[in-house]
Amino acid sequence: MVYASSHYYTHIQAKIAREIADEIGDRIPTQEVKKLLSYTVAFVMEVLRHWPSVPVELDHLLAVDGEIGGHKIPKKTTVYFNLYAINHDPKHWENPDTFDPTRFLTSDGELITTRFKSFVTFGIGSRGCIGEKLAYANAFLTIVRLVQKLQFQLPDGQKSSDLRPMNIVLGLLPRDTPILVKKRN
Repeated sequence: MVYASSHYYTHIQAKIAREIADEIGDRIPTQEVKKLLSYTVAFVMEVLRHWPSVPVELDHLLAVDGEIGGHKIPKKTTVYFNLYAINHDPKHWENPDTFDPTRFLTSDGELITTRFKSFVTFGIGSRGCIGEKLAYANAFLTIVRLVQKLQFQLPDGQKSSDLRPMNIVLGLLPRDTPILVKKRN
């Protein structure tokens, strides 16, 4: 899959900052404020969908003969699930390569609370990641606090930057991208 350089989404950061300022101000965020910050939560979900930290799930050994997508798989076969590909499958996601937090919101701006069956960043079922709730909580609280206090932008004169992480098979690494960080007023 080939991507053009990502552009800087200043409008998304501004919308998150406005939502946080309007709903909780400078209070230290807690999990209870998630219901007030629908767009921010949707942003966290889109980050996790768009760039899962582990793009390919660890291997699984089939205990019994099985079938996946119409293909018969014999017992004791090792299978891997490409979480990144599932999270970007156009059969399940409209414009999957576009970063769009609103895909997790209703037309009224409310967070969609039902689980998306094709959102597999943490795996699914009994083999899903046991740290999923902790990852959500950590990402949410960190992003809220950072955006409350800081503003992130590209250096002066720079209009775009390739923000796609580098794929190292079992994980994603950020690219070296200069970012200017200023204290928010």
